[in-house]
Amino acid sequence: MKSFYTVKFLPENKEIRVVEGTSLLFAAIKAGITINTPCGGKGICGKCRALVTPAPLPTPQEKKILSEEEIGKGWRLSCQHQVNANLNVEIPSSSRYFRQAILTKIQGGKISLSPPVKRVSFPIPSLSLGERSIGEKVLPPQLAIDLYSLRHLAQSFKKGRAFASVINAHQVLEVNQESRLFGIAFDIGTTTVVGYLVNLETGEMLDVHAITNPQVIYGDDVISRIEYASREDGLKNLSQAILAGVNTIIKELCKKNHLSPEEKKFLR
Repeated sequence: MKSFYTVKFLPENKEIRVVEGTSLLFAAIKAGITINTPCGGKGICGKCRALVTPAPLPTPQEKKILSEEEIGKGWRLSCQHQVNANLNVEIPSSSRYFRQAILTKIQGGKISLSPPVKRVSFPIPSLSLGERSIGEKVLPPQLAIDLYSLRHLAQSFKKGRAFASVINAHQVLEVNQESRLFGIAFDIGTTTVVGYLVNLETGEMLDVHAITNPQVIYGDDVISRIEYASREDGLKNLSQAILAGVNTIIKELCKKNHLSPEEKKFLR
């Protein structure tokens, strides 16, 4: 069983916990810090210097790039190391990827939507003994429904009124769900990732949040990332990086707009 370790990034004093073997580059992404790695993590550009305490043993590649004095002081290349102990990592400004000016405001207005998640209303049909189950009688045949939602459906029958449900193309997500429905559209570019918060019922664009594409640590351009993807675990690392970035945007938009847990679970 793998262990978990704490990495404290300076000067932010931000601590995160990561599983043993996590690369320092990915740990930095998780902390919201993007490190400059134009070589795609090959250890040849020397741009990802970090002061690591306690310092791991230097790799052969670090001995080529860093001076003996730097190595003695604890400077290492972030792309060359995995987390196998509790660490303090100071990332100097010279090692940080400073993003270009990117979109931070929306122009407003509405967009035309056909979202996979929507609210629909079903009438209560007349039922007699011996007929099909309630779920089969009321719902379209292509929609699955779990036991939790089915119980809410039965409660609607007791009240004798139509019921509103949140559905996607395949299943009922919630019965008599009254909270607002939101979606986030992502624009994933080479340099930046932008998320737009949209009201799925009105089409109104409510907010936007953008970050540097965290895949930049594996190369500044698409060709570098394609080359990196061909390496062992390369595609996995690229996928984890962009998922971490997308989750960062979701959390920030939910926090800024005070979305409740019930509303968050319908984000798609």
